Amino acid sequence: MKVKNTKETADTWVGMMIEPNAYYTIDPIELSRWQTDSKVLTDLGSGDLVFNDDIQDILDPGTAINLLLQKDPTPRDSTGRPITRRAITNDGWHYQLHCLEFQTSKLGSIYNKDENGNDLGFGSVKLFKEDGSEITLEAEENQAVTTQVDWMTNHEMDIIGGQLYQAAPPVGDCRLWIIAAPGILNLKFGQGGINLKHAPAGGAVNADGRASKYLPPSPAGINKFRLIFKHPAGLQHSAMMLFELFKP
Repeated sequence: MKVKNTKETADTWVGMMIEPNAYYTIDPIELSRWQTDSKVLTDLGSGDLVFNDDIQDILDPGTAINLLLQKDPTPRDSTGRPITRRAITNDGWHYQLHCLEFQTSKLGSIYNKDENGNDLGFGSVKLFKEDGSEITLEAEENQAVTTQVDWMTNHEMDIIGGQLYQAAPPVGDCRLWIIAAPGILNLKFGQGGINLKHAPAGGAVNADGRASKYLPPSPAGINKFRLIFKHPAGLQHSAMMLFELFKP
């Protein structure tokens, strides 16, 4: 497999300088470094770096990243259909449910702490008005019609899925979209506007990924998950997201 520098100037990835429009062949012994390098994954997502499968350039970022990560280990039957298997992870890693608690239309409402009360810093919340402008003052929270909750760890993980819980249904429509790697890959894990009004008290929205997917820590946001809530102005609805994962 190869990568191509599509920039107009030379650049360096994983310690290797590649001239403009030139290819670099990845040696199998260095493949793991290319698979976990945040600059490689970010530039594949933006198109500054193009993956080549030794046959053609792969221009779709999502396909290119999956090919680089060699993402299709699922066994298949003779007709090509995937065979169901249990999720597995690396030796020495452990299973974890990571909690993120928050409230719509409420600045600073994230609760994401360790057992000693220390803020883990993985979560953030932003509010937006009808015209799309961001709300930064508590006095304007009653104008919020969009609540954006971001979650991004500083450690590598195998993400499996997640569940969103609520103590009671919201008053009015409160619709949810879930996007992974927003602004980069924009993978839609929750699409169509999941209306929390239809989940009963104590109910949950379950997003089981069926099998784990490796995500490296990345300042660019490859491992970021974004929850977008659209709701009546000022609606304050409490919910909790449980991310299901394996980690070192």
